[in-house]
Amino acid sequence: MTRPDPRAALLLAGERLIAERGPDVALRDVAAAAGQRNNSAVHYHFGSRDGLIDAIIQHRQEPLERARMALLAELESDGADHDIAALMTVLVRPLFDIPYADGSAHYARFLERVRDHPAVSQTPRGRTVAGGTDSHLALASPADAAGAGRAQRTAGRHGLGV
Repeated sequence: MTRPDPRAALLLAGERLIAERGPDVALRDVAAAAGQRNNSAVHYHFGSRDGLIDAIIQHRQEPLERARMALLAELESDGADHDIAALMTVLVRPLFDIPYADGSAHYARFLERVRDHPAVSQTPRGRTVAGGTDSHLALASPADAAGAGRAQRTAGRHGLGV
């Protein structure tokens, strides 16, 4: 029998509980929801609450960006990259499709809950993180800033205001 990955379980439990209760949820509750008997499991794997929040965002960001780039390439090949509704779909659809694919229904709500949290709103800009820069941490809405910027640039090339 294969043991579940404790880090992955903590990421999913943290995402769900932060979405439900907010970023100040007790970390021992996150550990318990992930099936961890050690109340310090979050600190062991992520260093802090801020580390957990950042890890959850990083865990989701790369697959979201890959999906957005694939959808954008499809739009461009079809010549439909002038359609503002299609560009918004490229931005938003992966935010719901990707997390749901691995059993999470909480990511959009998680983003809404953490967007004003110091771990997200006060991160120094331009810091290099896995998969790119930390522009994904400056959340203005449940849609992340990196995807929004890409959609705005594409729309701008075609004279569309977003």
